[in-house]
Amino acid sequence: VYNGVFKLVNTFTTGSQAAFGNMFARNEKENIDRNFDSFVLLLHFIGLILFISMALLIEPFVMIYTNNVNDVNYSRYAFGITISIIGFLQTVRIPFQVIVYSVGHFKQTKNGAIIETILNVLISLILVKPLGLMGLAIGTLTATLVRTIQYSLYVYKNILLRPSEEIFKRYIITFITGLISYILFKKLSLSNPYNLKNWFINGLIIVSISTITSLFINYIFYKKIFKNLVISIKNVLKFKKVKRR
Repeated sequence: VYNGVFKLVNTFTTGSQAAFGNMFARNEKENIDRNFDSFVLLLHFIGLILFISMALLIEPFVMIYTNNVNDVNYSRYAFGITISIIGFLQTVRIPFQVIVYSVGHFKQTKNGAIIETILNVLISLILVKPLGLMGLAIGTLTATLVRTIQYSLYVYKNILLRPSEEIFKRYIITFITGLISYILFKKLSLSNPYNLKNWFINGLIIVSISTITSLFINYIFYKKIFKNLVISIKNVLKFKKVKRR
């Protein structure tokens, strides 16, 4: 499930590295900042919708899928949420990876990759015995969080030359958006789905709630960036339409 969702995320990032590489080659500072902000907004928007939906729907899906299978307990709600958070973090760090790759700063950020690997292995080894599979997930979550923060700080301080407070404000707003979506969904007190039809209906509800909530909050806090993103999407759709003709 995780791999499928992340592949869907990657469809929105195709060609981004080449585009930003051209902008950096031409030293188009204003264009870089505008498109980067739109890219970050897009990935936070998509990542929130996809992975909060995954967090809320994956456990019921597994229980339906393993119905009448009694060899082990497949109810792993905390594990599903942890994996979903990992997926979200890996999604929102994509814009920073793209920027690093675009300017060729591989050596400058390699220490972060080493630290990520060491943290993942050490924490997983320590926690796997007492917590099992959840211990491995916690190790990956910790390492991914540290690496995402490292990417963010490096790009803002050394490449974009912008205050790092901006991105932490972005993370906080997205967290609040996700929390509101979660609370609204839980307030509905929907019954646990007992078949794929009911599960699909629940899925439509949570996707609708998270989409509307995210659109509303992003428009309030990032009105200019939101409008620029809408214009960019319209231009891409027009270009594809003309290309088909």
